[in-house]
Amino acid sequence: MIGICRDMKNFIFIIGMAVSSISNTAQSSSVTRGEFEATGPMWPHWIRLSGPVVSNVDGEKNKTEITGGYNLGSWFVFNSSDQLFPDFTPFKVDGLIYIVRTGKDINLKGAGTIVDEDNDEMFMIIRRNDGTSEKGGAGMVVITGGTGKYVGIKGKCPYDLKFPQPGYGDLFFRCRWVKKS
Repeated sequence: MIGICRDMKNFIFIIGMAVSSISNTAQSSSVTRGEFEATGPMWPHWIRLSGPVVSNVDGEKNKTEITGGYNLGSWFVFNSSDQLFPDFTPFKVDGLIYIVRTGKDINLKGAGTIVDEDNDEMFMIIRRNDGTSEKGGAGMVVITGGTGKYVGIKGKCPYDLKFPQPGYGDLFFRCRWVKKS
């Protein structure tokens, strides 16, 4: 009987320590949320290849173009709600891009990095199914994580891209983010 009581006390002690540990972990982690807008120039470095002619659902034949390359650019933050992204903060932005256009339909996919002055990085996925590779369009940047002060960050940044002249683009972003630490 004494052995059972001792085992029961050890069991209760272990369960209590586990609950305490989980409680302390939950209390020590914090969540920060915010939003900001950003704008800046972008310089595409792309190569375009002709793809196959394909038929759509109506039987129309469309030429396929495949474009790939990289973008170099910068963001300038404004209207920020949190000091993680102070107003007037500059970022360097690099991205690898892959575009398939069939007829008038565009499908852009990419990935890249957003780097601040301290060389802390955020990682992004780029998507766009609107517009053209010549004139721009609306899309989404998804922030998937980062280094340094951006560890634990996730976010979504709808964007609008315009190409006022060949080889130069103007970007506008509206970002909402969550950071867990």
